[in-house]
Amino acid sequence: MKFNLRLLVFLFKITFPVSLAAFPLMAIYGYFNPSPEAIEMLKKYVDQQPVLVGYRYRSSTSSGRTTKFTSRSYALFPSTLSDFNTIRITQEDNTNPIVEVNRNGFVFYVGWIVICIIGTWWFWLRSSPPQNV
Repeated sequence: MKFNLRLLVFLFKITFPVSLAAFPLMAIYGYFNPSPEAIEMLKKYVDQQPVLVGYRYRSSTSSGRTTKFTSRSYALFPSTLSDFNTIRITQEDNTNPIVEVNRNGFVFYVGWIVICIIGTWWFWLRSSPPQNV
């Protein structure tokens, strides 16, 4: 039990600051490496600035056939500040991209940032670190 708790604390100590660093890096990556499919799908949102807030890539091989799955989530500013929605564009292999609106997706994104800030402060920055478990 004590080993499991130490492992969990170690994972939290690493996950929070790494995730916190990944948030701005993901937005920068999305700015300098935009997906052509995403650009095409986001054209209908005029006067909005898309910011990459989530990215997934998965590849699997079965019976000699490789399947690739990509998913990018965007917050569209300034409308995201009023409706809290994010846009997810998914594509499997070379099929047509699918656009989904995630209601309140931005709330979960900001919530995860807050959790990462508190976790980083708790494990790394506060004056009395937690006792070793």
